[in-house]
Amino acid sequence: MVALFEEGYPITGVSSDGRFSFSRDLTRTEKTNFDSFIETWNDTPTTEEKRQEAYKQAGITAEKLIFALWKELKNADPTDLESRINDIDSEIN
Repeated sequence: MVALFEEGYPITGVSSDGRFSFSRDLTRTEKTNFDSFIETWNDTPTTEEKRQEAYKQAGITAEKLIFALWKELKNADPTDLESRINDIDSEIN
């Protein structure tokens, strides 16, 4: 949706059912371009976004990932996170 702001559309809000509010009426060209953008917009989460959400749901925080990585690098000591992460990744990929 940032792209809509960057294009200069005078958006003032979006309702829970997806209706946009504008601070002024759109020109005919703006309306056509806006409608075209909305029709082609894809809000499907990327694989990376799915992975991050799955980690979050499993209680795997960024801090835990950093600590596990540090432990692995420093001590060649894999953690229990490794198997949990592999399980999550195999479900997403």
